[in-house]
Amino acid sequence: KPKPTLTVNPQHSLYTGDTVTLTCDLQEGTGWKFHWYTNNQSPSGELESTNTLTVTVDRAGEIEYCCEAYRGDDYTELSDVVQIIVKEKPKPELTSSRTGAVLSGTSVTLTCTLEPQSTGWTFYWNTSTQSNETETESETNSYTIRLVDESSRGRYQCRAGRGDPVYYTHYSNELQLEVT
Repeated sequence: KPKPTLTVNPQHSLYTGDTVTLTCDLQEGTGWKFHWYTNNQSPSGELESTNTLTVTVDRAGEIEYCCEAYRGDDYTELSDVVQIIVKEKPKPELTSSRTGAVLSGTSVTLTCTLEPQSTGWTFYWNTSTQSNETETESETNSYTIRLVDESSRGRYQCRAGRGDPVYYTHYSNELQLEVT
């Protein structure tokens, strides 16, 4: 009997609310239909003529998937089991390179730390000052104000996002920047 190969995308750590795509790959011609098994449960439905299953994970824990293909009365072996570990939606920690009030004319760096660290995140910096409220996007988890002045005074928060559509973490703790 042929045996399909089950792959998962993305392969990085998954969090509640993330979407994952499973592909049951079979190099044995066309006309196959597919069964999907979750945690050894009976088939969760057959998908006509398609070998992909897209799932939004809604709770933390370990989920095991496997698949099989069939064509008429002809069944393949079960694929190897793929285990997905889902963690709770993270809340980053926002810290400052300086303690206390920051001297006007100096620089300060804010760091948005996610635990456990994983790849693929874009970071969003929410700034609420006397003059305006903005959200700035960056590919790194640090945000530097190179020349602090009175307009830098205010409240800062960060969050991270990834995927399409974007899946966001919780907002971090608030950090109040005082300027002297």
